[in-house]
Amino acid sequence: MNKKYKRLKGIGVDIGLDQSLKPWVIEVNAKPDPYIFNQLKDKTMYRKVIRYFRHASQKQ
Repeated sequence: MNKKYKRLKGIGVDIGLDQSLKPWVIEVNAKPDPYIFNQLKDKTMYRKVIRYFRHASQKQ
C-alpha cells in the first residue's frame, strides 16, 4: 500500500468476535483514533498506542 498511498503511515482495524470466537473485521480506518484506548481502566495499551503514533509521525 505504501507505493500507492505514500502518506499513509498506519491503519486501524476494528475487529469483533462472535459467540464462537470467530473474528470479524468491522471496519478499516486510514486515520484511526487512538484516544478510544484512553477509556480503558488499565492505561498500558493507551500508552503503547500513543508511543506508536508519535514514532510513526516522526518518520514523515
